[in-house]
Amino acid sequence: MAAVCIAIFVFDSKPTGMYLYMPVLPLVFAVVNILFLQIYNNITIVTIIVVLMEFIRYVVTPLIVMIEGYPQGLYTYSFNKDIMVNTIIIMFMEIIVIYYTLYACRNFSEIRIEDDDYINKIMQKKNYASLKISSFIIIAFTVLLFLAFPGVRNIYSFIFNNDMSSLAIDTTSTIDSLPRGVGWISNVFAEISRYIIIEYIIIRLFRKSCIYAKRKYFYLSALIVVLNMMIGTTSMVISLTSSIVLLFQLYILYPKERKFFLFVGIVIGSFAGIALVLSYLKNVLTYQSLSQMIQDYTNGYYNVYQAQFAYEVRDLNLFEKIEMLFLGDGIANISPINIFFDSENSSDIFNYYLYGTKFNGGAVLPYVSQWVYYFSPVIGPFFSAIPIYLSKKMERKWRNGEGNILVMGMLTLVFALTPFMYNFPTFIHILTMNIIPLWIASKANEKFVFGTKL
Repeated sequence: MAAVCIAIFVFDSKPTGMYLYMPVLPLVFAVVNILFLQIYNNITIVTIIVVLMEFIRYVVTPLIVMIEGYPQGLYTYSFNKDIMVNTIIIMFMEIIVIYYTLYACRNFSEIRIEDDDYINKIMQKKNYASLKISSFIIIAFTVLLFLAFPGVRNIYSFIFNNDMSSLAIDTTSTIDSLPRGVGWISNVFAEISRYIIIEYIIIRLFRKSCIYAKRKYFYLSALIVVLNMMIGTTSMVISLTSSIVLLFQLYILYPKERKFFLFVGIVIGSFAGIALVLSYLKNVLTYQSLSQMIQDYTNGYYNVYQAQFAYEVRDLNLFEKIEMLFLGDGIANISPINIFFDSENSSDIFNYYLYGTKFNGGAVLPYVSQWVYYFSPVIGPFFSAIPIYLSKKMERKWRNGEGNILVMGMLTLVFALTPFMYNFPTFIHILTMNIIPLWIASKANEKFVFGTKL
């Protein structure tokens, strides 16, 4: 009902400019949710993420745009009714595809193990319940890197010291200032060491809580997770997603403290809101309006609309598109070999159109727009089903304790967020820069049995 009411309010406000047909979006959200009502029969973390992000894109954003008086945006702006209609059609098809995927994968939510069995899986070597020689080597090598290259410590930053965009830019500059390859190696090994140590300490504290039955071990674990959330690198999503996964572990490990998680949820929500406001205040000239910032962070209407103009301006032939798909948007984003490439990608085209430079001033090329460019507005939206399908598969593994729990949980959340916050090159970078190295380290700790418990 809220979506329908907002659609009426937005329509009655007589939207102008590129937002002329925006009242359709809340109606689309309402209709799609009615059509796929069964997805709410078994609500999971992925379902919550997807519905929340779609609610922001299709309902909250039109409301804020209306309140702000339909701002045109600070950057390149063109008015074309055909493009507006195409944007609505693309977003309509995308939400249908995404919700159908949730509906088709609703049985993936089956949890086959009890909490006690899940705890037993957490207490395995693959989750760093004990540290083996491979983990000691990784940690020792990381310490040597920090000693040999003091500038490496600038890779990390306390989130409240800066806004999200500047944090990523500053950290990237730090990596680039180091000798070739050192920045990448330092970042990867530092992140692996970070989560090895965090996981080990959390499990160690849990063991002590089982022996001494004192709540302080739970609170110490929760404090560690919150601090982890506030320390960021080039990809803030890794700190956030890993913290959510770690909080879920605490939820399972400490069943008597589950009421506390309501408080933690409020803290996290407040933290996210404060971070969003601070980011807007520090980038008010970049974003010009709150609605534009929200759309930049959620692959909203404004970005989908502008992407179509960007691709019209930079018209590539078939061969150039194929080359960019496999090189610029594919191989050239794989860490660490990406340091050897300087290929044009679809994000570059988008940024050049908006800002006149390759520098990303805040907007992210929407995931759906990328595939629309390569495969047309009819086929492109179907690619949004892929990360949602994979997120549901990973969620089943995560919730049943398969593989390394931190890695499975992070994969679940990153896949679920990809259609709304990222695009394919960004996902490849996160996967190869953070998640795959963590998976390799977990496998090594599980297989290399030479070593002792700390």
